[in-house]
Amino acid sequence: MHLLPAFLLVLQPLAPGGARSAPLVSDWTIPPRFRSRTIVGRVKGFPERSVALTFDDGPDRRNTPIVLDALRRHGARATFFLIGEQVGANAGLVRRMVAEGHAVGNHSWSHPYRLSEDEGARQLQRCDEAIVRAAGRAPACFRAPGGFTNNGIANAARRQGRPNFIWTVSSVDTKRIGPAAIARNVTRGLRPGDIVLMHDGPGHRQTAQAVPAILAEMDRKGLRSVTVPELCRAWDRWLTARGVAKGIRLPSRPSKGASSRAPTQPKRR
Repeated sequence: MHLLPAFLLVLQPLAPGGARSAPLVSDWTIPPRFRSRTIVGRVKGFPERSVALTFDDGPDRRNTPIVLDALRRHGARATFFLIGEQVGANAGLVRRMVAEGHAVGNHSWSHPYRLSEDEGARQLQRCDEAIVRAAGRAPACFRAPGGFTNNGIANAARRQGRPNFIWTVSSVDTKRIGPAAIARNVTRGLRPGDIVLMHDGPGHRQTAQAVPAILAEMDRKGLRSVTVPELCRAWDRWLTARGVAKGIRLPSRPSKGASSRAPTQPKRR
């Protein structure tokens, strides 16, 4: 099967009147400094007013279109961590994600928590294959189900060189708290460089309904939503300009060596 390169030129659908809108260039490249890392914190001091909105457990035919519609209205980009066994029946939604400039990530084949590393590797492979069949390219990134950092699938991903992107802000949308509370959980204290956890899978209509309010508040605060690969490249540029060749933390004081310590565990809200 032919895979598309990291830089993918996507022609948008014809606009009303027959004019074709400008093409999107969707770049899912993630810099080498993130290879095999578990990303659980923001880069401190990062000045660009960008955050990464992420959605787990889709695609879902009821909720994902609502999320995509809201993102399109606001000109925002997001990352969708997909469950492989749900991709085949919703391949059109995956193609729409790619065509509208979003990134697609691997969230396992069937969302298991307890499994061996070999089983984790098979979960990764099956999800990759489902995404390639739907979108014509391999997923951009990976998030372990449940945010695990040291179970079978997390270890398999690390062995394969995949970064495991956790989150710094949780919407707490696995609880029945309603769209308004979800929006407050996301936007309250949202800072540049944050990675936000939400869900668009089955049963998450309240999250889909919260997205317009989240994006409106981000617009008010001057924050833009980018894909996880875009955020990683922005982090990489900023760290490289400050002499940090490896790792994702600035040294505590000026020094010749760069810190490569792992970031701290985020508070889960």
